[in-house]
Amino acid sequence: KEPSFFENSNHFEFLRKAEVKNILMSYMFFKEPKKVLEAINLIKPQNLIIDSGAFSVWANGQTVDLEQYAKFCHNLKEVFPKEINLYIVNLDVLPGRFGIRPTEQQREESAQQGWENMLRLEKEGLKVIHVFHQHESFEWLDKMMKHSDYIGVSPANDVSMKEKLNWLNQVFSITKDKIKTHGFAVTSHNQLYRYPFYSVDSSSWT
Repeated sequence: KEPSFFENSNHFEFLRKAEVKNILMSYMFFKEPKKVLEAINLIKPQNLIIDSGAFSVWANGQTVDLEQYAKFCHNLKEVFPKEINLYIVNLDVLPGRFGIRPTEQQREESAQQGWENMLRLEKEGLKVIHVFHQHESFEWLDKMMKHSDYIGVSPANDVSMKEKLNWLNQVFSITKDKIKTHGFAVTSHNQLYRYPFYSVDSSSWT
């Protein structure tokens, strides 16, 4: 029998040996439910978050098809082990083009489209983590908190660390301990010790 991709992967072997219980996988790299199942059978986590990969494809001038993502999530949910908690990150919409500051109108339009995408995914009976982005109106954070007890928080990449921290101060002065938060690309020590994130991810561990 030929070894699988995962059995040849140093990263997956490290996760297996470390007995990691919580992982995030990107739809950008795992577009077939059977690949996701193969990975979790190797690692055996307790919690799995599937990320849409929206930021990565947006940064490369591409898009993720909502209906294909919804179909993938639905099919995965149908065959997913019941003993593992499955969470799906919303297909959020990033405004404008990578490297160019969007207008207020573009930000509002993208936030509205992201909300509609979340509602579409929830029709599949999925636990969806919607994402609040830096530069969006805090009215969206209030709306998300009323809708869900687990949301994503995404600091901007085009601002200084001081600006990120000031924004996170404001976010957590509102969320406090009322909901769970997932920090996207948030694994620096000063952020992890400073804020009560429930979960975080970044690719820098590799």
